[in-house]
Amino acid sequence: IGLFGLVVLATHGATFLASRATGPLAGRARLAARRLWWAELLLVVALAYPTYHVRHTMVTNFGDHPWRLVFPAFAVAGLAGQFAFHRAGAWGRAFFASALFIAGMLATAAAGLFPNIVPSLAGHPYALTVHNAASNHHALAVGLRWWSLGIVLAIGYFIVAYRFIFGQSERSWPAGR
Repeated sequence: IGLFGLVVLATHGATFLASRATGPLAGRARLAARRLWWAELLLVVALAYPTYHVRHTMVTNFGDHPWRLVFPAFAVAGLAGQFAFHRAGAWGRAFFASALFIAGMLATAAAGLFPNIVPSLAGHPYALTVHNAASNHHALAVGLRWWSLGIVLAIGYFIVAYRFIFGQSERSWPAGR
């Protein structure tokens, strides 16, 4: 699983670099992204059986709640999209397809484990579930208020930072930088 995570994130990073870089660096990033995609595909297929063998509820949860199959569908669409966009040379779109694959895989894991957050090897009563991990109503209401304020501040920060960083290409940097 660790190797799979490393390969997925390396592919994602190489695809991002391929979409933003120029020259020989972009060429190396494109080659790396294409090669790493094959490793990503191989590891997805190779990890299917061990995942079922170790935690068969990951698969049976999808049979019990078929609407959850949308998450693996997102992952497969992202993986296929990466391949198609790599071949077309649409590296920005390939990056977003890679992000869709990552989000789809994370959502698939969460949907497959639900209601468990951290399953227990000793059995169900010892697992951390969404029910025994939830805070009380008051704490959730207060958290929602603070989260709302925090997300507005974070969005404002990213807008300012984005304009500062990417707006510099149109203005010249001051001398000495």
